[in-house]
Amino acid sequence: MATSSDILSQAFASAQLGDHRASDAVFRVARSRIVSGEWPAGHRLDLDGIARELNVSQTPVREAVLRLGADGFITKLPYKGAVVRGVESHFVEEVFALRLRLEGLGARLAARWRTDAQLEEVQSILTLATKDAAKHDWDWQADANDRFHLLIAGASGVDETPRILGPLLRHTERFIMMLHLNIGMGEMEHSHQGVVHAIERRDAAGAERAIRSHLVELFVELAAAQDPPATLRLLPEVLSRPELSRVRTALAPGPRT
Repeated sequence: MATSSDILSQAFASAQLGDHRASDAVFRVARSRIVSGEWPAGHRLDLDGIARELNVSQTPVREAVLRLGADGFITKLPYKGAVVRGVESHFVEEVFALRLRLEGLGARLAARWRTDAQLEEVQSILTLATKDAAKHDWDWQADANDRFHLLIAGASGVDETPRILGPLLRHTERFIMMLHLNIGMGEMEHSHQGVVHAIERRDAAGAERAIRSHLVELFVELAAAQDPPATLRLLPEVLSRPELSRVRTALAPGPRT
């Protein structure tokens, strides 16, 4: 994984080229540190210290913190200020309840409405990411995974879907990192391929089923890694009966098969 100084240099190189404002660069550096676990749960953001380290005024730092809060990466606590949000089991469940609804519909619509060019782009990023996953670090794989999911959402024809989905994908990546799970593009190849094949066939029900199966599998891995184990509050309202049975069986006490 790229070091914090690498990320910082790259971010501000882009900013100096005019691609991003200073607040965008601060936001990307801070988000990368949270996703990587460099700033763990409960870490208090020292706004003055961040401004000094990045050699910027407090205004872009405050703007970046507002964006981090809006995306759910941090929370405000009395007498502490802005702190990194932990991996609470109820929050993991919230993210996946939203992703199941949003991406299930998105995949269904993508299968119906995608263009040949959109399908080719999805296939291309998946082929590249799967083939080269072992050559790249987590940041590269996370970006490739984001692009895959966002391309499918974009092919749905519902323009707001990618914007809403983006923060949920970043939360998922943070969960994976903070729970120390080895889940990259290589590990998700089979389930990703199933989604693409259904979209290619214009099988709307199959595309929705495939992406929901992928998300259920990922949720089970995250939920099983939490201590204490996750409890289900929202997902019973979102999952089908077979999906819910699969989750409950996988999370039941005792040896997992």
